[in-house]
Amino acid sequence: AALSIHQSTAMFFWVFAAVTVLKPDTEIHDILRRICWYGLLVMAGLLLGFVVYALASYLYIDELARGGLVQDIPRKSYGFFVTRYRTP
Repeated sequence: AALSIHQSTAMFFWVFAAVTVLKPDTEIHDILRRICWYGLLVMAGLLLGFVVYALASYLYIDELARGGLVQDIPRKSYGFFVTRYRTP
């Protein structure tokens, strides 16, 4: 879920993984086992994030154009502020 929302939030996973793996009394076998499990979890999260992105790009192709690179910065800024601060 964190990868689908914002990529930098997924880095908190690695902080807590490092705290768990690098405890002073952890055996090497336990470290390797945890690293394998954490790697599998991250790969599953990346795959799920890609699936969500691919599905969204298929279903909402017009709306995703707002998130791309543009050449006309004033028009993009106007569109951002008009859609962002529009009162319902």
